[in-house]
Amino acid sequence: MFASLLYNYRTGFIDHQEERTISAGRKGIHFSKDRFLKHSDKDTRPFLSNLANSQMFTQFITDRLLKPSQEPEIVVFDEYIKLKLNRSKLKFVKEETPFLNDDSYRVSQIIWATPPEEPHSIREYKRFPIDLTFDNNDTLR
Repeated sequence: MFASLLYNYRTGFIDHQEERTISAGRKGIHFSKDRFLKHSDKDTRPFLSNLANSQMFTQFITDRLLKPSQEPEIVVFDEYIKLKLNRSKLKFVKEETPFLNDDSYRVSQIIWATPPEEPHSIREYKRFPIDLTFDNNDTLR
């Protein structure tokens, strides 16, 4: 779902080196919410506007600005976007998704956790106990 909504999130990135109106003191890339919303679908724009003001979206963009582009979290999301766009019948050249097609991260075995040992005595309460008394070994009396 997020890949469908945020497929164009990179349109909001602005490189200061490409912009001539920015003062010489600012360098690097930043995110423009207005530019991102301008390139989004009209139907989803109100939702994306609210989403763009959320802490979750801020962290999402911050991760993309600060982490390396080969970080698995970023690669997998970007490849899900490519996979989604590849489904279009209008797209004749499909983009590769090598990270998603890599079998080396597949689940190779399942390990079951052993259940806890049966307690010596089962305690049942009609309501949550307020006054619990413990002995010197931190055992409930």
